[in-house]
Amino acid sequence: MGGLKHDLTASTACDGTLAARLAHVRRHAALVLHIERLWPALQPTLAMLGAYTLAGLLRLPQHLPDGLRLIGVAGWLSLCGWRLRTDLGHLRATTPEEIDRRIEQASGLRNRPLASLADTPAPLPHASSTILWQAHRQRLLASLGALRAGWPNLVPNGRARQITAGVLVLALGVACGVAGSSAPGRILAAFIPGRDDPDVPLPHID
Repeated sequence: MGGLKHDLTASTACDGTLAARLAHVRRHAALVLHIERLWPALQPTLAMLGAYTLAGLLRLPQHLPDGLRLIGVAGWLSLCGWRLRTDLGHLRATTPEEIDRRIEQASGLRNRPLASLADTPAPLPHASSTILWQAHRQRLLASLGALRAGWPNLVPNGRARQITAGVLVLALGVACGVAGSSAPGRILAAFIPGRDDPDVPLPHID
């Protein structure tokens, strides 16, 4: 491990040592992988909130008495919280191997060079063999070139999720367009029982 650390420190580039570049790209790759795993876990809850928001834009909850609307909102939000907690509980931490694999894929590196850096050779009886191994690692380090982590892939997994997300977003956009300036008030009235819907005329006395 000491020899690898020495090689990493000794290998320099225009933007700093390879060790610093690797550490920076690995942090970026870890963040990218975390986002890619977190986003699918958030999608069901966001879809549930989006569905209720759509109902509010269509003024469906507003037709209920305030007491029933309070029960409905509390129950729906509780269900959303339960779903979010369940999905987040299934997340697992990324491993160093997955992080390096992401860098290799995003950087177009072949033959798993980052995985090879962690290889430990069998005990070498001759000094010449050690020198050859060090030279091999040095060539491997020099061949890495520009390292990248890429951007998170936020497209929903599976055809069904993609269609559902597209339909929901389109429906929300159309409903907001139809509601116009009343859209924020309709949404608030749907989530806050007792709040007046802007499209409901206030009572007046002649």
